[in-house]
Amino acid sequence: MTKKFWILMLALIMALAVAFACGGDDDDDDDGDDDDDPGLGDSGVIHGFVRDFQTKVEVNNADVEAVNDETGESFDPPLTFTTGADGEVSFEISSEEEFVGILVKKEGSLDTIQFHFKVGLANEEFLLINEGTRDLMLLSLDIDMDESKAVVAGGIYWGDPLDEDAVGCSMVSFEPDDGVGVYYFGPDALPNAARTVPDGQTSSNGQGTLEGYAQSDDHALSYYVSVNKTPDTDVKLFASIYSVENADLDGAKDDDVDGDVDDDVDDDVDDDADDDADDDEPSFTSVREKNVIPLLKANTATIVNVYFPRTTYDANPTPAWCTE
Repeated sequence: MTKKFWILMLALIMALAVAFACGGDDDDDDDGDDDDDPGLGDSGVIHGFVRDFQTKVEVNNADVEAVNDETGESFDPPLTFTTGADGEVSFEISSEEEFVGILVKKEGSLDTIQFHFKVGLANEEFLLINEGTRDLMLLSLDIDMDESKAVVAGGIYWGDPLDEDAVGCSMVSFEPDDGVGVYYFGPDALPNAARTVPDGQTSSNGQGTLEGYAQSDDHALSYYVSVNKTPDTDVKLFASIYSVENADLDGAKDDDVDGDVDDDVDDDVDDDADDDADDDEPSFTSVREKNVIPLLKANTATIVNVYFPRTTYDANPTPAWCTE
């Protein structure tokens, strides 16, 4: 072979080497401003599937956005994705972000946002509440939705997002309390106003139970919803579980769970009434856990779960009477 041939071959090899070295970056320069580059520096990945809240079927053609987990606001530039037929979503996220929120939108559905997804996890579930489900919920509760208000829904679980069991007969509350009611779901994954009791200390028709069912039998039975919430930021969400003289909460490892165990929780009863009460009347103890909702947005559903961690509770803290 001639010297000219080897010179041409060497030039070709060098050109290919340069091409492969540059192939990972679509930018003409290194300023990170190209549309194909989110411009967030080193990244991790958050991966999952958009599913319908009620049916759990994958949703196609949904617009999905990863948002700041502390504020609910868009990143700069925004991180967006449109799902295909399988509902799959994957984002590259800045290494500066440990958690993100996921906002899902689609025509005919209520904008739905979830917070506290850990960057680096795969096969997460991003939920979307369609307008049909919303209308069924409103009909079952006989209430109207104010589009200037927010919706909050979710579940109460023992464990963590990767290993969760439904918890029954909890009471859900918010701080600040805007006076809007909380409703609990039946096995049809729809809320039922008849399943609400006023104080959480009554075994008959207790919250989160339906006659013949225990809440822990089905995840749908751990769901709650609150409609027409006042838009706000940094709202605390509490899940409290009551027992008679702590007999049903011996799964808790400590008497004081995160400082949130309340003895004789009926604060509305004054000292004189306590003195006159029947000595045989049971006293109640509660344990509670909380989550923080960064943003409640008008005409948007925010899905937030509360977890009773296995590191604190040896057993599912569902009260023993939570089968009635």
